[in-house]
Amino acid sequence: MDNFTIVDAQPRCNIEYWHESKCVIQTWVGLAKSQQFRKSIETTIEFAKTHEVLGIISDTRQQDIVAADDVEWLATVGNPQLFAVGIRRLAFISPNNPFTARGQNNYADKSKDELDIRWFSNPELAKDWFQEAA
Repeated sequence: MDNFTIVDAQPRCNIEYWHESKCVIQTWVGLAKSQQFRKSIETTIEFAKTHEVLGIISDTRQQDIVAADDVEWLATVGNPQLFAVGIRRLAFISPNNPFTARGQNNYADKSKDELDIRWFSNPELAKDWFQEAA
């Protein structure tokens, strides 16, 4: 079993660091307002500055749609910062909401040159992907 550290716990996003897999897992719930969404991304980036993080598992099964402005912000402002701290992989846990999935696809299109992005049905499969890379 993987040991983990709780990095941040917010109503719309819990952030944990899984030591063995060297990845951050963000567990999203409901509709994160722009400020909440961006704060969780920024918290992840700040954590990665002081810890070895190979990538992010974004568990979006229970996440509602992300605003188009926030998708654009993540692709244009967040991605360079993620890349600067060494994050090269992003695993989405497929959302239940088809509109959330559409936003993820838009983000993936904008990010394909910077990040290796894949979709999985559960976090364990995503962790395996990270461990294969280590």
